[in-house]
Amino acid sequence: MQNRKPWADNQCVITAFLLHAFCSSTADGVQRYCKYVCSDTATVLQWHCTSVAVVLQWVIGVFFAVLPFSLHTFGLFMQKLPIFAAEFY
Repeated sequence: MQNRKPWADNQCVITAFLLHAFCSSTADGVQRYCKYVCSDTATVLQWHCTSVAVVLQWVIGVFFAVLPFSLHTFGLFMQKLPIFAAEFY
């Protein structure tokens, strides 16, 4: 089957070339901009998260250091109550 409109093929090739040329340059520009913005954002987030992580680590450490003592004290308190005294013996 012979193509009766050779100019259509040329138009497709030209259009594809132009799209590739313009989209590539636009994509490169957007990529450079996004890398810059994302890098700055990541640096700021890392700085903020590090300070929060240190505080959370301290709070969790204190919580788990105090928790066994609290549970033991709670158990002793429950044993002293007459309602629960029979359940622990």
